[in-house]
Amino acid sequence: MKKKISYTLLPMVMLLTLFILNCQSTNSTKKNSLPTTRQLTNFEVVSAEDCDPSPNGLGKRNALTGYFVGPLVSDEDKNPTAKILRPFSSDGCSSSPNGMNLTATEKNENPDDNNSWLECCYAHDIQYWTGGTLQDKQKADNRLSECISKKGFPKIAELYRTSVDQFGGPNSTKTYRWGYGWNYQRSFGPLNPKEKEKVKRLNQEGFGPSTLNPRQHQQLIKRTCLDNDPVFAGFSDEENSIYDYLNSHLTKSDEIEWAREGYYNLDYKSYELKLKSCPHAWKFIFEKKSSTGEAITPKVETSCL
Repeated sequence: MKKKISYTLLPMVMLLTLFILNCQSTNSTKKNSLPTTRQLTNFEVVSAEDCDPSPNGLGKRNALTGYFVGPLVSDEDKNPTAKILRPFSSDGCSSSPNGMNLTATEKNENPDDNNSWLECCYAHDIQYWTGGTLQDKQKADNRLSECISKKGFPKIAELYRTSVDQFGGPNSTKTYRWGYGWNYQRSFGPLNPKEKEKVKRLNQEGFGPSTLNPRQHQQLIKRTCLDNDPVFAGFSDEENSIYDYLNSHLTKSDEIEWAREGYYNLDYKSYELKLKSCPHAWKFIFEKKSSTGEAITPKVETSCL
């Protein structure tokens, strides 16, 4: 009987393999001239909010994280559980390294402090964002492997190719699944006219990949610590109310970078969320009716409306 490989073991296995390959490659620099990888200047790699514990002890990302909101949300998408395409986002090479500096020889040089093949993973995410047919996935995975190999890392390319084969399918709740932009598990298949229209709308509004939007000069890569897609946690009544409020009150389209539950007691429950265009978090406070405990219209605290 075959043992099932745990998703959580994948990053550890890859890191160990990279360490071994790095040691081998670093030793080979004494005999061979290795290619110098180009440091990318159009990417900013940051840690997402789930990597840093909140000083207030607030909860982690909830289902609203990543949603497109505002006046351009179509009527059919005003129900957050409808089949919705969320704005494009990339976490680089997911739970794996974005690169390796094979020429690191000094003690103060970190061999992993490099984005050698980050652009390969970013291009791969563009294809995975909307999903498509099985053949589309195979082509995307082949291009990822070829891109990494051309940068001088053929063994890494083979390892990553095997990983996306095993763990990148659509029937997953992970943030790196095929078609991860959709708020559900989209099976293999070509995009229909409605789905293509959703892709077109987000690209036109500047919420698609930066390579498709000349207005975006730099792409933010968010390295998440939790790889479970928060949308599969489901929506509470309060979160539905927040989604409705944003769609009816915002005057410009925006993206929810993160949303999470805050303080609560017998009298009220609060939520916080961060919109892409606003530097400060929004707070939604729901007071509870003492008799039924049902949530009512929230009190909203924001400086960006």
